[in-house]
Amino acid sequence: LWDDSYRDESWINEPVKLIPRLREWVKENYPGTKIGLTEWNWGADDTLNGGLAVAEVLGILGREQVDMACYWTSPKAGTPGFFAYKMFRNADGEGNGFGEIAVKAISNRPNDVSAYASLDSKTGKPAIMLINRQETSEQAVRLKFLSGKNSRGAKGYRYSKANLNGIEALGKIPIDSDESKLHLPPLSITLIRVE
Repeated sequence: LWDDSYRDESWINEPVKLIPRLREWVKENYPGTKIGLTEWNWGADDTLNGGLAVAEVLGILGREQVDMACYWTSPKAGTPGFFAYKMFRNADGEGNGFGEIAVKAISNRPNDVSAYASLDSKTGKPAIMLINRQETSEQAVRLKFLSGKNSRGAKGYRYSKANLNGIEALGKIPIDSDESKLHLPPLSITLIRVE
């Protein structure tokens, strides 16, 4: 929906470029209008792959600054799709998840690991969502923060095939100066909330 070069694989067989097209229409006809998707669902949210897809879409919608997106209908409680949403909105069970303000994140291996970043509008603290899509291989990642803000560390949360019944609190994650290393298990969603 965001990629100008993606061609619909059905009989349509044309570039979709939905989000860029909406932005063009707004710019040309209704400057300042917000954009949204009134229904989206990639399906299979009761499977781990479906949950990873939900997390990817939520990260992409934030990155692309889509103002509103409504899921059709809702993931059943306790499913991977449910936990993907929970990672973004309430990973710690106390209402803390991913932030509301999108900031740039770059993965040097986007086919293996997706990276999304945000700031919490209340605290100004950054958060990073990392999705390891690899089925069998752990991915070692190095986080580099360009904000220049000092930090005492971070708290981590993870949903993965190792525990499909809930989100695992990773506890404190040290952040050494501007870089930190982290290992992501296969088929996992990891949230890092900088303190």
